[in-house]
Amino acid sequence: MSMWEPFTESARRSVVLAQEAAERRGQASIGGEHLLLGVVAEGRSQAAAALRAGGVTAERFGAAVGDERAQPDGGPMIFAPDAKHAIEKAFMEARQLDQRYVGTAHIALGAMDAPKGNTAQLLRTIGIDPGALRGALISAAKGEAPVPEPTFAIDHVQMAIPAGGESRARGFYVGVVGLPEIEKPAHLKTNGGVWFGCGPIQVHLGIDPAFVPSKKAHVALRCSAYAEIVARLREAGHVVTAATEPMPDGSEHGYVEDPFGNRLELIAWVAR
Repeated sequence: MSMWEPFTESARRSVVLAQEAAERRGQASIGGEHLLLGVVAEGRSQAAAALRAGGVTAERFGAAVGDERAQPDGGPMIFAPDAKHAIEKAFMEARQLDQRYVGTAHIALGAMDAPKGNTAQLLRTIGIDPGALRGALISAAKGEAPVPEPTFAIDHVQMAIPAGGESRARGFYVGVVGLPEIEKPAHLKTNGGVWFGCGPIQVHLGIDPAFVPSKKAHVALRCSAYAEIVARLREAGHVVTAATEPMPDGSEHGYVEDPFGNRLELIAWVAR
Protein backbone atom coordinates (compact mmCIF):
# COMPACT_ATOMS: atom_id res chain seq x y z
CA MET A 1 0.00 0.00 0.00
CA SER A 2 1.27 3.48 -0.86
CA MET A 3 2.16 5.73 2.06
CA TRP A 4 -0.25 8.31 0.63
CA GLU A 5 -3.26 6.00 0.31
CA PRO A 6 -4.74 6.89 3.75
CA PHE A 7 -4.54 10.62 2.96
CA THR A 8 -7.77 12.51 2.25
CA GLU A 9 -8.07 14.29 -1.07
CA SER A 10 -7.54 17.63 0.69
CA ALA A 11 -4.44 16.30 2.43
CA ARG A 12 -2.96 15.06 -0.83
CA ARG A 13 -3.68 18.39 -2.47
CA SER A 14 -2.01 20.24 0.41
CA VAL A 15 1.17 18.17 0.00
CA VAL A 16 1.27 19.05 -3.71
CA LEU A 17 0.84 22.72 -2.80
CA ALA A 18 3.62 22.38 -0.22
CA GLN A 19 5.99 21.18 -2.95
CA GLU A 20 4.96 24.07 -5.18
CA ALA A 21 5.54 26.52 -2.31
CA ALA A 22 9.05 25.16 -1.80
CA GLU A 23 9.82 25.26 -5.54
CA ARG A 24 8.68 28.88 -5.86
CA ARG A 25 11.10 29.80 -3.08
CA GLY A 26 13.99 28.05 -4.80
CA GLN A 27 14.19 25.33 -2.15
CA ALA A 28 15.52 21.87 -2.91
CA SER A 29 13.45 20.23 -0.16
CA ILE A 30 10.01 20.45 1.40
CA GLY A 31 10.11 21.58 5.02
CA GLY A 32 7.50 21.45 7.74
CA GLU A 33 6.74 25.11 7.10
CA HIS A 34 5.89 24.29 3.48
CA LEU A 35 3.54 21.51 4.63
CA LEU A 36 1.67 23.96 6.87
CA LEU A 37 1.61 26.52 4.07
CA GLY A 38 0.21 23.84 1.77
CA VAL A 39 -2.67 23.22 4.19
CA VAL A 40 -3.39 26.95 4.31
CA ALA A 41 -3.17 27.32 0.53
CA GLU A 42 -5.48 24.33 -0.04
CA GLY A 43 -8.13 26.60 1.40
CA ARG A 44 -11.19 24.34 1.45
CA SER A 45 -10.62 21.96 4.34
CA GLN A 46 -11.80 22.51 7.88
CA ALA A 47 -8.16 22.67 8.96
CA ALA A 48 -7.51 25.52 6.51
CA ALA A 49 -10.54 27.34 7.90
CA ALA A 50 -9.31 26.79 11.46
CA LEU A 51 -5.87 28.15 10.58
CA ARG A 52 -7.36 31.21 8.86
CA ALA A 53 -9.54 31.85 11.91
CA GLY A 54 -6.39 31.69 14.03
CA GLY A 55 -4.66 34.28 11.85
CA VAL A 56 -2.58 31.92 9.69
CA THR A 57 -3.24 33.10 6.14
CA ALA A 58 -1.36 32.24 2.96
CA GLU A 59 -0.23 35.85 2.69
CA ARG A 60 1.03 36.31 6.28
CA PHE A 61 2.56 32.90 6.78
CA GLY A 62 3.83 32.73 3.20
CA ALA A 63 5.77 35.96 3.74
CA ALA A 64 7.30 34.48 6.90
CA VAL A 65 8.32 31.31 5.05
CA GLY A 66 10.24 33.35 2.47
CA ASP A 67 10.11 35.40 -0.70
CA GLU A 68 9.04 33.73 -3.91
CA ARG A 69 11.47 33.72 -6.82
CA ALA A 70 10.63 34.38 -10.44
CA GLN A 71 11.91 30.95 -11.47
CA PRO A 72 12.31 27.79 -9.36
CA ASP A 73 15.78 26.29 -9.22
CA GLY A 74 14.48 22.95 -10.50
CA GLY A 75 15.94 19.56 -9.67
CA PRO A 76 14.45 16.70 -7.62
CA MET A 77 12.37 17.65 -4.59
CA ILE A 78 12.78 15.73 -1.32
CA PHE A 79 11.30 15.94 2.17
CA ALA A 80 13.51 17.63 4.76
CA PRO A 81 13.93 15.80 8.11
CA ASP A 82 11.38 18.01 9.87
CA ALA A 83 8.84 17.36 7.09
CA LYS A 84 9.41 13.60 7.42
CA HIS A 85 8.83 13.95 11.15
CA ALA A 86 5.68 15.99 10.45
CA ILE A 87 4.28 13.23 8.22
CA GLU A 88 5.08 10.57 10.82
CA LYS A 89 3.46 12.73 13.50
CA ALA A 90 0.41 13.19 11.27
CA PHE A 91 -0.10 9.41 11.26
CA MET A 92 0.31 9.39 15.05
CA GLU A 93 -2.25 12.19 15.47
CA ALA A 94 -4.71 10.21 13.33
CA ARG A 95 -4.20 7.06 15.41
CA GLN A 96 -4.67 8.98 18.66
CA LEU A 97 -8.02 10.19 17.36
CA ASP A 98 -8.90 6.63 16.28
CA GLN A 99 -9.09 7.73 12.65
CA ARG A 100 -8.01 5.48 9.80
CA TYR A 101 -7.13 8.30 7.46
CA VAL A 102 -4.72 11.24 7.47
CA GLY A 103 -6.24 14.64 6.85
CA THR A 104 -5.04 18.22 6.53
CA ALA A 105 -5.49 18.82 10.28
CA HIS A 106 -3.19 15.90 11.07
CA ILE A 107 -0.57 17.34 8.71
CA ALA A 108 -0.85 20.79 10.30
CA LEU A 109 -0.50 19.31 13.79
CA GLY A 110 2.51 17.31 12.68
CA ALA A 111 4.16 20.31 11.03
CA MET A 112 3.87 22.41 14.18
CA ASP A 113 5.22 19.56 16.33
CA ALA A 114 8.48 18.93 14.44
CA PRO A 115 11.17 19.60 17.11
CA LYS A 116 14.01 20.38 14.69
CA GLY A 117 11.95 22.43 12.24
CA ASN A 118 11.17 26.12 12.32
CA THR A 119 7.43 26.02 11.62
CA ALA A 120 6.47 26.85 15.19
CA GLN A 121 9.04 29.64 15.33
CA LEU A 122 7.79 31.14 12.08
CA LEU A 123 4.27 31.17 13.52
CA ARG A 124 5.55 33.04 16.55
CA THR A 125 7.22 35.62 14.33
CA ILE A 126 3.79 36.59 13.01
CA GLY A 127 2.37 36.73 16.52
CA ILE A 128 0.66 33.33 16.67
CA ASP A 129 1.07 30.78 19.47
CA PRO A 130 1.16 27.30 17.88
CA GLY A 131 -0.26 25.77 21.05
CA ALA A 132 -3.36 27.93 20.75
CA LEU A 133 -4.12 26.36 17.36
CA ARG A 134 -4.03 22.75 18.53
CA GLY A 135 -7.58 22.55 19.92
CA ALA A 136 -9.09 24.07 16.79
CA LEU A 137 -7.11 21.69 14.56
CA ILE A 138 -8.16 18.64 16.57
CA SER A 139 -11.79 19.73 16.17
CA ALA A 140 -11.16 20.12 12.45
CA ALA A 141 -9.61 16.65 12.30
CA LYS A 142 -12.73 15.15 13.84
CA GLY A 143 -14.86 16.75 11.14
CA GLU A 144 -12.81 15.83 8.07
CA ALA A 145 -14.12 12.99 5.95
CA PRO A 146 -11.96 9.97 5.09
CA VAL A 147 -10.81 9.16 1.57
CA PRO A 148 -14.06 8.68 -0.39
CA GLU A 149 -14.81 5.97 -2.89
CA PRO A 150 -14.01 7.15 -6.44
CA THR A 151 -16.86 9.39 -7.60
CA PHE A 152 -17.52 12.85 -8.97
CA ALA A 153 -18.40 16.08 -7.23
CA ILE A 154 -18.40 19.75 -8.18
CA ASP A 155 -15.16 21.36 -7.00
CA HIS A 156 -15.73 24.92 -8.21
CA VAL A 157 -17.54 26.94 -10.83
CA GLN A 158 -15.92 29.60 -12.99
CA MET A 159 -17.39 32.82 -14.31
CA ALA A 160 -15.74 35.61 -16.24
CA ILE A 161 -15.45 39.29 -15.33
CA PRO A 162 -13.75 42.15 -17.15
CA ALA A 163 -10.27 43.37 -16.23
CA GLY A 164 -10.25 45.54 -13.12
CA GLY A 165 -13.59 44.23 -11.90
CA GLU A 166 -12.37 42.71 -8.62
CA SER A 167 -13.57 45.54 -6.35
CA ARG A 168 -17.04 45.59 -7.90
CA ALA A 169 -17.18 41.79 -7.62
CA ARG A 170 -16.33 41.94 -3.92
CA GLY A 171 -18.93 44.64 -3.36
CA PHE A 172 -21.63 42.46 -4.89
CA TYR A 173 -20.71 38.89 -3.95
CA VAL A 174 -19.37 39.67 -0.46
CA GLY A 175 -21.07 42.95 0.42
CA VAL A 176 -24.57 42.14 -0.81
CA VAL A 177 -24.93 38.40 -1.46
CA GLY A 178 -22.79 37.51 1.55
CA LEU A 179 -20.30 34.97 0.17
CA PRO A 180 -16.95 34.81 1.99
CA GLU A 181 -13.87 35.67 -0.07
CA ILE A 182 -11.19 32.98 -0.36
CA GLU A 183 -7.58 34.00 -0.77
CA LYS A 184 -6.21 32.86 -4.11
CA PRO A 185 -2.97 30.84 -4.17
CA ALA A 186 0.00 33.18 -4.45
CA HIS A 187 1.05 31.90 -7.88
CA LEU A 188 -2.41 32.72 -9.31
CA LYS A 189 -2.78 36.22 -7.90
CA THR A 190 -1.01 37.80 -10.87
CA ASN A 191 -3.84 36.53 -13.09
CA GLY A 192 -6.31 38.80 -11.32
CA GLY A 193 -9.84 37.76 -10.47
CA VAL A 194 -11.31 36.81 -7.11
CA TRP A 195 -12.56 33.60 -5.44
CA PHE A 196 -15.47 33.04 -3.06
CA GLY A 197 -16.61 30.18 -0.86
CA CYS A 198 -20.03 28.57 -1.13
CA GLY A 199 -20.16 25.59 1.23
CA PRO A 200 -17.99 22.77 -0.18
CA ILE A 201 -17.86 24.50 -3.61
CA GLN A 202 -15.96 27.59 -4.65
CA VAL A 203 -17.02 30.33 -7.04
CA HIS A 204 -14.10 31.60 -9.12
CA LEU A 205 -14.33 34.85 -11.03
CA GLY A 206 -11.58 35.03 -13.64
CA ILE A 207 -10.47 37.90 -15.84
CA ASP A 208 -11.41 37.54 -19.51
CA PRO A 209 -9.91 40.23 -21.81
CA ALA A 210 -12.71 39.50 -24.30
CA PHE A 211 -15.40 39.50 -21.62
CA VAL A 212 -19.02 38.97 -22.64
CA PRO A 213 -21.71 38.61 -19.92
CA SER A 214 -23.18 35.15 -19.50
CA LYS A 215 -26.94 35.47 -19.95
CA LYS A 216 -28.01 31.83 -20.29
CA ALA A 217 -25.35 29.64 -18.69
CA HIS A 218 -25.26 30.61 -15.04
CA VAL A 219 -24.41 29.69 -11.46
CA ALA A 220 -27.26 28.75 -9.07
CA LEU A 221 -26.72 29.24 -5.33
CA ARG A 222 -28.80 27.59 -2.60
CA CYS A 223 -29.44 30.17 0.14
CA SER A 224 -30.53 29.49 3.71
CA ALA A 225 -31.52 33.17 4.04
CA TYR A 226 -33.11 33.49 0.61
CA ALA A 227 -35.67 36.20 1.48
CA GLU A 228 -33.08 38.27 3.33
CA ILE A 229 -30.60 38.10 0.44
CA VAL A 230 -33.26 39.03 -2.10
CA ALA A 231 -34.24 42.00 0.09
CA ARG A 232 -30.61 43.13 0.36
CA LEU A 233 -30.16 42.90 -3.40
CA ARG A 234 -33.26 44.96 -4.09
CA GLU A 235 -32.29 47.51 -1.45
CA ALA A 236 -28.91 47.85 -3.19
CA GLY A 237 -30.67 48.58 -6.48
CA HIS A 238 -30.41 45.17 -8.15
CA VAL A 239 -33.41 43.77 -10.02
CA VAL A 240 -34.36 40.31 -8.74
CA THR A 241 -36.84 38.48 -10.97
CA ALA A 242 -38.80 35.80 -9.16
CA ALA A 243 -39.28 32.58 -11.13
CA THR A 244 -42.87 31.84 -12.04
CA GLU A 245 -42.62 28.16 -11.14
CA PRO A 246 -40.95 26.64 -8.05
CA MET A 247 -38.08 24.19 -8.25
CA PRO A 248 -39.00 20.46 -8.37
CA ASP A 249 -38.51 20.29 -4.58
CA GLY A 250 -40.84 23.26 -4.06
CA SER A 251 -38.12 25.85 -3.45
CA GLU A 252 -38.59 29.50 -4.36
CA HIS A 253 -35.98 30.84 -6.75
CA GLY A 254 -35.19 33.93 -8.72
CA TYR A 255 -32.63 35.56 -10.98
CA VAL A 256 -30.37 38.59 -10.69
CA GLU A 257 -27.46 39.95 -12.71
CA ASP A 258 -24.12 40.67 -11.08
CA PRO A 259 -22.44 44.06 -11.74
CA PHE A 260 -21.06 42.73 -15.03
CA GLY A 261 -24.33 41.34 -16.41
CA ASN A 262 -23.67 37.69 -15.55
CA ARG A 263 -26.85 35.80 -14.71
CA LEU A 264 -27.03 34.45 -11.15
CA GLU A 265 -29.80 32.20 -9.84
CA LEU A 266 -30.72 32.15 -6.15
CA ILE A 267 -32.65 29.18 -4.71
CA ALA A 268 -34.22 29.02 -1.26
CA TRP A 269 -32.76 26.29 0.93
CA VAL A 270 -35.11 23.44 1.76
CA ALA A 271 -34.33 21.24 4.75
CA ARG A 272 -33.97 17.61 3.75
